[in-house]
Amino acid sequence: MALTRERFGGDTPVTASTSSVGALVWPPIEASEQRKKGVLMRVLESKRDLLSIINEFNTTPFGRNEKGEDITRKSGRIFVSNQALREVIGTPGEGIDVIETVVPLRKSGIPQLEDCSMVYLGSNHESRRTAPNIIAQEMEEAEGIFQSEILPSNHAYQDFEFNILTEEMKNDATIQSQYDTLYQAFGWGSEDVAKILTNENNVLVAAFRQDELVSAGLAERCEIPLERNGEEIPFVMYEITEAATKQEYRGNGLYTQVAIKLMEYLATTDVNLAYAESNLQAPGVLKSAHRQGRHSGIESAREFGLPARPLEQHVRISAGTRDVRPESEKNDLLVTFMPREEILQQYGET
Repeated sequence: MALTRERFGGDTPVTASTSSVGALVWPPIEASEQRKKGVLMRVLESKRDLLSIINEFNTTPFGRNEKGEDITRKSGRIFVSNQALREVIGTPGEGIDVIETVVPLRKSGIPQLEDCSMVYLGSNHESRRTAPNIIAQEMEEAEGIFQSEILPSNHAYQDFEFNILTEEMKNDATIQSQYDTLYQAFGWGSEDVAKILTNENNVLVAAFRQDELVSAGLAERCEIPLERNGEEIPFVMYEITEAATKQEYRGNGLYTQVAIKLMEYLATTDVNLAYAESNLQAPGVLKSAHRQGRHSGIESAREFGLPARPLEQHVRISAGTRDVRPESEKNDLLVTFMPREEILQQYGET
C-alpha cells in the first residue's frame, strides 16, 4: 500500500464526490454509499415541530437507489433550538433514538443561533449495523483520547513545506500527477481528483518534502441559508476531510500539521463551524482532532443527557489494498467540531 487515506480524515466515500455535505433538501434523498441524505434549512423552535420532523424522518422509506441497490441508511442534519431539543429528550418514547450527534452552535459568531444546535439524525436497516460491543469499544477508546492530556509535539518539520494550494498550483501538471498518485490506491481516477482540485468550495493544503507531495487534506465550504422566524441566516460550515499521507511518511504528525494549517486559514474566513466526521477505527485521526482543539460528539451528548453514539456505518473508509472486508461493511464515524470564536482564539492572529 502506497499510502494511508482517511485513517486521518472525515466523511470521504470510496468514490470521489464534489461534496460530502450532500443536497440541501428535505426529506433526505438518494446519496452515495446506499444512503439517503438531507439537510433541513429552517430552525425548529418547538417540541411539536421537532417531533414532526423526527416522525417524517422515521417514516421515510429506505427504498432503492438508481442502480437498483437497497438503500440501507438514512441520515439528516436539522437545526433545533436547544429548548425544544431538551424537551424532546426529556420525553420518553418519542423516537429520540434516531439522534446520533448534537453539535451546539454557541460561539459560532451568529447571535441568532447561539441557543441552537445542529443535530444529526440517523437510521440504519438491520443489514447495516455495527455490533453493540464494537460500538462500545470504539466510543470508549475515543473518549479516552479526548480526555487525555495534550502533550507537546516532538516532531520536527524543517524538511517540509506546508502550502495552501493556489490556482497556479492546482493547475500545475506535476502537482496534479502527484495528487493522482496519492489517491489512486483507493480507486480514484484522474477525473475524480480533478473534481477535488477544481471545486471552488475546497481549500486545499499540501505538505511537500522538497518537490514531493507527501500529505494532503482539504476543508470544504458549505453555506446553508437557514431560516428562523422569517429571517434568513447564512450559516457557513467547513468540513475537514480528504486526508492522505504516503505510507513512508506516516507517524510524523504531518496530517495534524496539514489540518492546523487549514485551521489557521479558516480563521481568516467567514467560517461559523469547522467539523469532521472521523473514522472511529483510526485512533490517529481522533488524536489529531483532539490536538487541534476540536470537541467531540461524546462531550456534547453528555451535555444534553444523551448516550454517546457514532454515525453508524456511515460510509466505507478504505484501508487501501490491505482492506479485505466485505464491500458492504462500512465505518462508524465520530463528529468532531470547533466553533468560530474558538477558531479565532486559537488560530487567529494575535
